[in-house]
Formats: sequence, structure tokens, C-alpha cells
Amino acid sequence: MVTVITMPTTVSATASATTICLGNTLTLTGTSTGAISYSWVGPGSYSAAALNPPGFATTAASAGIYTLTATNTCGNTSATTASVTIVTVPTAVTASLSATPLCAGDALTLTGAASGATSYSWSGPGSYSAAVLNPPVITTSTASAGIYTLTATNVCGNTTATTASLVINTVPAAVSATANSTTVCAGDALTLTGGATSSIPVTYGWSGPGGYSSSAQNPPVITTTTASAGIYTITATNACGNTTATTASVVVNTVPTAVTATPNATALCSGDVLTLTGTATSPITTTYSWSGPNGYTSTDLSPVGFTTSTLSAGVYTLTATNTCGNTTATTAAIVINTIPSAVTAIASDTTLCAGDALTLTGTVTNATSYQWDGPNSYVSTNLNPAAIITSTLSTGVYTLTATNGCGSTTGTTALVTVNRTPTLVTATAAPTPLCSGATLTLTGTATSPITTTYSWAGPNAYASTDLSPIGFVTSTASAGVYTLTATNSCGSTTAITASVIVRTVPTGVTATASPTTLCSGGTLSLTGTSSSPITTTYSWSGPNSYSSAVLNPAPFVTSTLSAGVYTLTATNICGSTTATTASVIVNRTPTGVTASATPTSVCSGATLTLTGTATSPISTTYSWAGPGGYSSAVLNPAGFTTTPASGGIYTLTATNTCGNTTAITVSVIVVGPPTGVSANIVVGALCSGFPMSLVGTATNATNYNWSGPAGYNSALLNPPAFTASTASSGTYTLSAGNSCFTVTATASIVIAPLPAMGPITGSTTICVGGVSNLSDTVLSGVWSSANPAVATINGMGIVTGVTPGTAMISYTNTNSCGTALATTTVTILPIPTFIPVTGSSMLCQGSASLYLGGLSGGTWASNNPSVATIDASSGLATGMMPGTAIISYTVSNGCGAPVTDTIAVNVITAPDAGNIFGPVRLCMSDTIRLYNYTTGGTWHVVNNHAAITSTGGLVTGITSGVDTAYYVVSNMCGTDTTRYPFYVYTPAQCAALGVGAVTVNDINCSIYPNPNAGSFTLSGSWIEGDNEATIEIIDLLGQVVYKKSITINNYKIDEQVQIGGDLSSGMYMLRINSANAHQAIRFTVSQ
Repeated sequence: MVTVITMPTTVSATASATTICLGNTLTLTGTSTGAISYSWVGPGSYSAAALNPPGFATTAASAGIYTLTATNTCGNTSATTASVTIVTVPTAVTASLSATPLCAGDALTLTGAASGATSYSWSGPGSYSAAVLNPPVITTSTASAGIYTLTATNVCGNTTATTASLVINTVPAAVSATANSTTVCAGDALTLTGGATSSIPVTYGWSGPGGYSSSAQNPPVITTTTASAGIYTITATNACGNTTATTASVVVNTVPTAVTATPNATALCSGDVLTLTGTATSPITTTYSWSGPNGYTSTDLSPVGFTTSTLSAGVYTLTATNTCGNTTATTAAIVINTIPSAVTAIASDTTLCAGDALTLTGTVTNATSYQWDGPNSYVSTNLNPAAIITSTLSTGVYTLTATNGCGSTTGTTALVTVNRTPTLVTATAAPTPLCSGATLTLTGTATSPITTTYSWAGPNAYASTDLSPIGFVTSTASAGVYTLTATNSCGSTTAITASVIVRTVPTGVTATASPTTLCSGGTLSLTGTSSSPITTTYSWSGPNSYSSAVLNPAPFVTSTLSAGVYTLTATNICGSTTATTASVIVNRTPTGVTASATPTSVCSGATLTLTGTATSPISTTYSWAGPGGYSSAVLNPAGFTTTPASGGIYTLTATNTCGNTTAITVSVIVVGPPTGVSANIVVGALCSGFPMSLVGTATNATNYNWSGPAGYNSALLNPPAFTASTASSGTYTLSAGNSCFTVTATASIVIAPLPAMGPITGSTTICVGGVSNLSDTVLSGVWSSANPAVATINGMGIVTGVTPGTAMISYTNTNSCGTALATTTVTILPIPTFIPVTGSSMLCQGSASLYLGGLSGGTWASNNPSVATIDASSGLATGMMPGTAIISYTVSNGCGAPVTDTIAVNVITAPDAGNIFGPVRLCMSDTIRLYNYTTGGTWHVVNNHAAITSTGGLVTGITSGVDTAYYVVSNMCGTDTTRYPFYVYTPAQCAALGVGAVTVNDINCSIYPNPNAGSFTLSGSWIEGDNEATIEIIDLLGQVVYKKSITINNYKIDEQVQIGGDLSSGMYMLRINSANAHQAIRFTVSQ
């Protein structure tokens, strides 16, 4: 027999762990078929000759792949392990403070560093803790002082580092401020004392009333004033801040102030009451003392008034005294007066004529005012008033009253009598007016108590001594006023007539025209003179029906019809007189004046010809005037060469002695070259993307054209703005033209480009604590994070994940033209932790339910998709068939070991109410039991012929008739109902039909053990005494997998079921069926 041997087969090499901590034991395991020797080799010169060599403690050199070689006589076969990684505890762990010492309330930043750590823990004073490498800023307090420890941890252990001891200083404490006395008098010494406690150097500052300040802890003594009153504050300051303290309020008293002494009056009459009033201001108890003339004293601040005498005159003094001293005040000198005496009143004459002067003279002692009273309401306030010019009303007695502040005394004159000159004197002349040659009569009247004479005087030496003389014949010399004089011993009185007017016909009548030679359209003035003492009317008449009723009519504008003689007639009641002007001559200005220019539109440099016409009867001169200072004295001047200044209107003036007439040409248009042509560029900035405008100016242009870079062209003087680009750089030319000329202007510009910007590249999904290097094709930009609490980025574009979330990362590039921006969103993933799954533990077959995980981004799975499926991303589960499925949710985001949580879900079907079994007939008052193999339902009847228990199915007959029992089964998947009709009979019906009483027994069978391995005992009570029944076992697919007939004995079932391994593990239903009853029992097989 030949034996064929092959090289070893099924060779495998396995390491007990592919990631292991330094120093832990690594075990290598091999398998092989047909080998007779073995050889292991690996990192760090490892070797072994056993298939399964002993485990060994790892070192840093143990990392790598291990190889097993299995050998027999035919050769060898090799296998390798997965690469083994050796992990050490974290290294290079450091912990540092941002600063020490600090002041309480300052910000403290803890900074850690570690290599190879997966988690971090800070601990420190005041129960401080943090779980990040670089914790958030801490606001310090005194409890923050001490050492902070950083623990860096990975699967292999941890390493710690400590900071320097943090020192926390505080602002000064126990600050005190005291004053040696809180109540002093102005001028006393005040001493301030301060104190404070501080662990670091302290400076002091005092402040107080009246601008007081000092930098000494215990300042020099203060000499107080009233301004020193108040509270003094000390401020103790160190590097951490300041604390203040205040003294009690210092009160500075003074001697009494504002002391005044005031009388109710400084001038009184003897016997009046003098009241003295004092005032004084003092913060403390004060006493008062008055002293004055005639031994006056009082200790009241404002004493009761007293009755004065002449001895009371003088000055009164008030003294106010307190513990700080006294202050005095005096009244003004008091004057005591008496009433006037020795009053006399004398009139200079007791008989006189009206108009004579009357002098009143008074004498008096000790008066301050005077008043004379007399006839005709005479009043004077002078002791010796000015002389009175008397009238008859001045007759009577005059009284003098002398007054001072204390009263008055009077004196009177003898009776004064006043006579008068004649009165009621009148003089009348009649008639007036009158014409020369008529008779004038004078009439007089007069009243006088004493002898009176009369005298008339008037024009042309008229005189008479009769009160009413005989009338006389007048002449023009008789005109004027006549005077009557009535005289007695007191004088004379005159009266005059109205002025007597003696009329004549008008005289001195003249008529004058000015000028006598004038031009048509000129103004002619007519002037008349006339003398007449009475009302006169005037009438002018002349050529062209001229008339006027005014002596000197308003000047009027003449025409050639105004030439001739003008007549003036003056008329009064005594007759009329006429006069005429010299003959007036009227000439006229030139007519038919025209002016024309040929041609009316011409280019600058061409010839322009002017032509004029005019008609005039007298010598005429001509004058042309026009644009550009043009002039000519010829009616039709020679043509001339035009310039741009020649454009406009030309005027011809024809002049004679009567004036001038003008005519104008139409406006001559002289087209010159455009002027003031300029080209300008207006731009928001010399950068691409900004609006750019071309602005032109030109005078005398009718068309425009812009041309420029990149084919730019426009026919507008000021084209619309456009967006500048680098292609807009260059020279722009503006051409301004008209029908004769074209002028150009240029402007240049250089447009700079906007800053460049490329897309941001690099990984945008980062783990908390991880980094990613972002970049951009444009260099020299600036990186920033919109949410540093989620992710930070340094100037090199390195992003560090801080907390889970998203953050906008921006990269900006700036030049003189602005800033370009590129952005990307980074997602910071958390280190997966426990993720409890939430959702219902029950699910209906055919329905769906949503399950939720504690972290997003995980994957859902079902261990039994035939029972329940679940969408891997949404978590929406669907019940497929009854049974149990384990729903799992796994989060693996590359930031740590995957984590999983599960929930057991039972899928149930919608309820099936099944069938009702039991008797269909019962007698009134009898009880039967109805059955249903489906458990958990409730019973009720509809027609109320019977009553039924809701859970037991016991039916009791009440009234005869047909009724229906309902069995209702509900669960979370729905409700199902089955019906069972039955009959209730009266006792007579029951006897006739042979329906007897029914014995009520319960159906109460059970399976044990449950769960089982396919063999169990079925036992319990049944409603039927002796009968046959069948049992069926149904799986979750509704298939009958076992069936057997059994016997019911004496209302009992007791049956052994032996199926064994023919039933696989799972849930089953056992159903018992007899003639009148059914029951279903669930059980579980566990193999």
C-alpha cells in the first residue's frame, strides 16, 4: 500500500489581541493539519517552536506581524497573524496656567498637552473639574487658589501633570476710616486715621468735603472750616482693585451767622410802637441780648414792641452767643418825630382883576409836606407856590395844610375878590362875501358890570366908536377883518368879524404851452394862471377837440393832430377872462424801419450781409449794433467775415430830432467749433466690479461719440454707468461735433482686479479633539471660525474639533480692491457614547412604528426580519408576522469604538374574536355559560332578555325572547366582535320543549411546564361532564402541526402530550374543541 503525504494544510496563525497595552501578555495560537514541527517568528527577534507557544509580556518592540511555519517531510506552509499594535499610556502630558498670581474675578485659562490620550480630566481647588484638554476660561475666586491636575487617559491607563500653584489675591479688606471728633468748631483741628489689610502692597487716597484729598494713610491734622463738614472717604488700592470706607459725618459748628437786627420802622412819631426783630443762624444752642437808647434791654431774639418817646431815638444792638463765640448786629438809627406847628397862610392882595397875579405865602415849623387848597379847585404842594393868574373863579378863601409823618396843621387867608374885563363881546359883518360896490353893515355886542367904551377898526383905515355903526359902500380895499374893542377899568376885550371878501372878475389870466415845437408822441404841458379871491372855474379848448376843466391840466401825449393854438377861460360869479397859447408845432420819429441779415445760418469764417430801410421827413442818422461788438453807421453796410462771436441778433437804429426807431434781424446762427470739450472718468474705486461712468463736457456741440477699450462706444455725452473690469483699462476718447467742426478729448484709467479666491479643500468631518488641515489655492489669506466653541482654526488652516456640531470656516483674501471670501462647513462628530433606544416594545403585524436613538448617524438592524424589518437610516420598523425581533441601533462614526443598544419588539396580530360556543336555549332565571377560545375579551347582550357577566360569560334568563350575545376582543392593533344568538323561554315553554336546567362549569385548562421541550401535561376543568374532544397545536404560520383526540371525564381534562423534538423552538397555540366549548392556550417550545 502507498501512502501519499502532502505539505501541511489548514495552517492559521492568530494573536490573542491585535491592539494590546505595553506589558500585557500576548498569546499566539496556531492550527495545522499534517505538520510534524512548527516555527513562530515575529518582531523583536521573537521565535518559538510550539504550535501554541506560551504567552509573553509585550514591549514596544513586540508590535508587528507574527508568522507560523508548519513543516513535514514534504515541505512547509506559513500563515501570519494580523498586525499587532502596542499601545502605551499617554505621554508628554503637561498642564499650565495662563498666569499666576491673579486677582479674584480674573479669567484663568488652563492649557494641557498630551500624546496618545483619548480622554482628559482636570481637577483642582474648589472641586473644579473638566473633561476637555483645554477647558473653557474660569472666572476665579479665592477658592480657585492651588494646584490643578490634568489626567490624560487611554485604554492602557493614564498619566497626570500638575500646574504651578495658582495664587489668588483680593482687593484690600478690613478698610477703616475714623475722625478724632465728629463735632468741632470752625478752626478746630481734625485728625483722620485709616487702616486696611492686604497680602500685596497698598496705596491710600483720602477724599472729603471742600475738595479735601490726601495720599497718606494717616494724613496731617486739618484746620477745619465750615467747608470741612461731611463724610471723609479712604480708598485702599492694590493691584486687584480698591476698597473704600467712610468716617462718621463730621459736623463743623460756627459762631452764629446771618445775625440781623431790624426795626419795624426807622422813623416813627412820638407815641408809636417800635418793634425790634432779630434773626440768627446757629446749629447749636444760642442766647440773645438787645441793648439801646434810654437804657433799653431784652433777652428775646424778637422782643415785644414798646411805645416810643423822643428819648427812644438812636441805634439798637443785638448780640447772638453760642459755645463757639458771639456775633452782633445793629439797627439803623431810629428817628422820633412830632406834628408840624406855627402854621400861617397870607394872600398878596384881596381885591384884583381877573388875570392879575395872586401870591400865596405860608410859614410852618417841622413839616415835611404842604398843600394849598382854594377856589376853582386850586391845589399846590409848595409852601410858597408860584403866583396864580386869577380869573373870576379865583374869588374865595385859600387854606394851607402842613403835614409830616406824625400828622397835619392848617392856616387860612382873608377873602380874595377878583373882577373881570367885558365879556360876551361879538363882532359881525354882513353880507360876506360880496362884490365890489355893495354895502357892508357891522354889528357888535358886549357884557360888562362896570362902565365900558367901544372902538371898531378895519381895512382901508375904517374906524367907529359905535357898538353897531351905520353900513358903508365897499371897494376891493374893504376886504379883510373888522375888530370891535370893549374896555372897562380891568382892561379890554376884542372880537373880530369873519374876514370880509370883496369879489372881482378873474385877473392876471395867462395860457402857456410847453414846448411849442415837439415830436409826435412827446408830452405837451399846458399851464394857466389866474387871480380871483373867490371860486373860479376854468376851461381849456384846442386842436383835435382838446378840452380840460383844470387850470393846469395833466400833460398829454401828442400826435400830429395836436398842432395849433390852445385857449384858457377863467370864470367866477362876477364874470370871466380868457387867454391863448402860442401856436404848437408837432413833428414825428422815422417810420418803416426794417433790418435783415443774409444768410441767417453760417459757419464761422463766412460773409454776413446786413440790409436796412427807413422813412423820415427830417434829417436822419443810422446805427447798426450786433454780437461781438459789431457796429456800423451806414444804412446798408458792406458784408463782413463772421466768427463764433458773430452769432445773434443785429439791431438797426434810425434817429432824427424826434427820437429813434429800431428794427432787428432774425437771430443769426454762427456755427463755431465746440469748446470746453473734456473727457472725465468717474469710478467708485479703481477696482473690478465697481460702477464706472464716463462724464463729458462740451459747449456748442450737437453730436457726441465715445470710444474706448474692449470696443467701447457710445453716442451720449454722459453715457450710462457700467461695471468696470480689468478690460476697462485704457484711454477713452470723446468726440464732440456740430455741422461745421469736430473736437476731441481723452481720459485714461487703469482698473485693478479683485482679490482671487479658490475653493477650500480638505476633510470637513472631524472628531472632537481631532484635527484636519484645510487649504486653498490662493495663499496669504486669513482663516477664521464662525463658531470657535465647536471648531477652532489656526493661521495654517488646521481645524481642531472642540464640541459636536457644525461651524462655518471662512478664508478671506484682501487686496486694495476688497476682500474675497470662501467658506466651508465642518462637522464635528462626537465620541460615541451610550445611546439608549426608545420606542414601543409592541408592534402590530402590517403596521409601522418609528424608533429613536440617542445619537444621530447610526444604523438600524433587525435580528429577525421575517418578524420585523427596520429601515437602516430612518428607524421606521414594520411588523411582518407574529413573533419577537431584536431591534439594534449602532453608531460608528470613526471617532471611537462603535456603540450599540437594542430593544426587544413583539409583533402581534390584529385580534380575532373567534367563535362562541355554549347552549342556545335557557329558561327564565336559569344560568348558562358561553365560551370563546380567544381570551381577554368582554361579553354583552343587546336585547336585554338576559343578563351576562362581562368577563365570565355567565348568562341568566330574564324575559322570554331571542337575544344575541357579543364577544369583543381588543388590543393595540384593533377590535374584533363575534355574535351568538340564543333563546330565553318561560317556565311553561321550557316544560313543553323539555328544556331542563343547565349545570354551569368553567373552562379552565392549562399547560405545564410552559415553556417546555415538546412534552407537557394538559389539565383542568371543562363544561361538559363526559364527552369527546380534540386538541390541535398550531404554529405561528397558522399550520396545524399536531392533532389528537382526547376524552373528557366528569368535567375534567388530564392528558399527557409527548411530541418531543418534532417541534422546533418558538411560540405555539394549543386549541381544545368539544361539542359545546373551545379553549386556546399559548405556550413556548425551547429546544
